[in-house]
Amino acid sequence: MKPELILIRYGELALKGRATRQHFEKVLLQNIRSALNANEISFSLKKEWGRVYLYSAEIQKSIDVLRHIFGIYSVSPAMKTKGNLNAIKEFINGISREILDCGKSFALRVNRTGKHSFTSQDVAIIIGDEIVKTTGAKVDLTKPDIELFIEIRDDNAYFFLEKYRGPGGMPLGTQGKLLVLVNSQISLLSAWLVMRRGCDIAISLTNESLVEAIGNFTKKWYVTPKIIPIDFTKGDLYKQLEETANKMGCEAIVTDNVLNHENLQKIEDLRLMKRQISLPILHPLIAMDKDEIERRLRDIEVLL
Repeated sequence: MKPELILIRYGELALKGRATRQHFEKVLLQNIRSALNANEISFSLKKEWGRVYLYSAEIQKSIDVLRHIFGIYSVSPAMKTKGNLNAIKEFINGISREILDCGKSFALRVNRTGKHSFTSQDVAIIIGDEIVKTTGAKVDLTKPDIELFIEIRDDNAYFFLEKYRGPGGMPLGTQGKLLVLVNSQISLLSAWLVMRRGCDIAISLTNESLVEAIGNFTKKWYVTPKIIPIDFTKGDLYKQLEETANKMGCEAIVTDNVLNHENLQKIEDLRLMKRQISLPILHPLIAMDKDEIERRLRDIEVLL
């Protein structure tokens, strides 16, 4: 089975009103194009209501890129046929022999959008029976060896075997701009969390040894923030942060502060920061413990 396109799904932005959703979709498509172009991948995009389709000769390389674009919920390498029962049946007969035999079990998952003379359940029963007759494989809806997915959307049907998760959230650039105070690798998780909410970022750096880690992080997640060093010898940190945020047009400041038993003064530190900075201050990690932070850093490929 050789996929011919990638089915791209998005989550939260689909819940927005029509005008906002159309704007967010436009930003998402711009971000996809920019990331693929940065990786020198030739492609074409097609958008329908609720889905984006990417055509490229470099399917796996494209998937690796798409999985790091905010706003994308999941992607699937897929094959396409007509969205009627006869075409789907003929298509399934042609490929089911490649992936199934009598020693394997399968489950057929069908999703349908649009007006058709059949239901998703009709397709699952008819096509499932056809697969059994063709391959001798057994149906197991609970713990199958292989899951087969059919997504029928109006006049077309898409067949795929895998779903690769993306970061989800909102497309980068659909919300405001924030200044992220970077003291350590943990700070990059704070940056990632607000980027996932659609926020552009600038970085205020207190540790020059993190330059390489920041470069790897920003390249992987397709963001190009301005990086501004903070010098502790040149005055109050909070004053420098606020001045930098205002200069960069940032609407809030993001920290990597957490609450833990090792730092009983943390609440007082946060109160002092709030007194001295007039901008909103966000603490995305505030309720996380060490294990959760490390797990999530591995998830976003900062800790390997």
